[in-house]
Amino acid sequence: MLKKRLLLSLAVVSMFGLTGCASSIRLTENENNIIAEYLSGVLLSQQRSYDQALIEPSPTPIPVATVTPTPSAEKPSTVSNKGNTNGHQTGANIQANSDFTEVIGIKNLTIEYTGYDIVNSFSDEYFSLDASKGKQLMVIKFNVKNTSKNATKLQLTDAGIQYQLDIDMGTILKPQLTFILNDLRYIDLEIGGKETKEAIVIFEVPKKQEMKAANLIISKDEKTAIIKLK
Repeated sequence: MLKKRLLLSLAVVSMFGLTGCASSIRLTENENNIIAEYLSGVLLSQQRSYDQALIEPSPTPIPVATVTPTPSAEKPSTVSNKGNTNGHQTGANIQANSDFTEVIGIKNLTIEYTGYDIVNSFSDEYFSLDASKGKQLMVIKFNVKNTSKNATKLQLTDAGIQYQLDIDMGTILKPQLTFILNDLRYIDLEIGGKETKEAIVIFEVPKKQEMKAANLIISKDEKTAIIKLK
C-alpha cells in the first residue's frame, strides 16, 4: 500500500514537472499545500518503517529451569562399637570401646566405680550443693589408685572428658557444676605412691522418676567408657 502511494505521488510530481510539448499546469497555493502535505505524510511513513526495520528485535529470554536439590537424609552419628570391652549400650546408641582408666589416660593411675548415693544436699569443707525443688542429687563415687611407688598428679581440669548420665535408656543428663575438691571434672590432686583417694561426679535427677536403669557415659576423643550404675 505504501509503495503504491509513493509511486502515485512521484507520478503526480513528474506530471507537474514536465515541460515541452505539454502545456504547463499551474496549481493554486492551496493545491500545492495539499500535495506537499500528502507527500510529506507518505515520506514520513516510509521513514518510520525504515527506522523500525533497522532496530534489531530484542531476543526473547529463554526460561531457565530451577533445579531444587533434594536433601539427603543424614544418618545419626554413633560411637564406633569396635573393641567394646564390656558390652554396655545406652539409649543414645553409644557403645563402649574403653574402660574409665583408658579414657583418663594417666600413667600409673587406675579408677574404679564403687557406688552412688541419692541425697538432697552434698558438701565438703569449702563448698555445698543443694538439690533443686522436686529433684535430688546423685553422687557417683570412684576410687582412684596410684599403682606406682612415686606420687602422681591427677589433674583433669583441662582434660576435655565428658560425663553423661543415661537414665532408663534415653534420658540424658549433664553433671552439676561444683567446686568440691574431689569432683572428677575439675580435680587437681596429688596421689601418693600406692595411695587410693575417692573422687565423685554429681548429677541432679528428678525425685519422682522411677530409675529402673542408669548408665554413666564417660568419653574423650574416640574413647568411650560406659559404667552400669543400676
